[in-house]
Amino acid sequence: MNGNDLLRIGYKSGKSLGLALKAAKAAHQTDVSNKTIRETLVRVLAEPERYAEDPTYGETARELIREAHPNIEYGLDKVAPYPIWGKAQIEPGAIEQMERAMRLPIAVRGALMPDAHVGYGLPIGGVLATANSVIPYAVGVDVACRM
Repeated sequence: MNGNDLLRIGYKSGKSLGLALKAAKAAHQTDVSNKTIRETLVRVLAEPERYAEDPTYGETARELIREAHPNIEYGLDKVAPYPIWGKAQIEPGAIEQMERAMRLPIAVRGALMPDAHVGYGLPIGGVLATANSVIPYAVGVDVACRM
């Protein structure tokens, strides 16, 4: 089994592909057939949660889970990273509003521009990158009003 075989069954280039190759090699060394390895890797790809604790395929499964939920390390108790430009000129309410937005579990990254002021869902002058989500309300009524 090689990387092209794994790409054909649906693995994406990246860390999970390398870990799947490593798992296939380990399984092969214990005399598991290539057909069984392939079938198992297809199941790991389809249902990684079932294999998260598997001694051979667990590392691959956990990486697939992490890749499917890249922002999972952020929760309401954690703030996704974001720089603030011109903090001294930004009203405190806009910073508080941005801080709340960056605590969303789907928040990945953000930025607050020097012209930021309180908006509706997000400060005007705020930028919010999310994972697999679109938030129509995360804009103000005067986007790019001064910048």
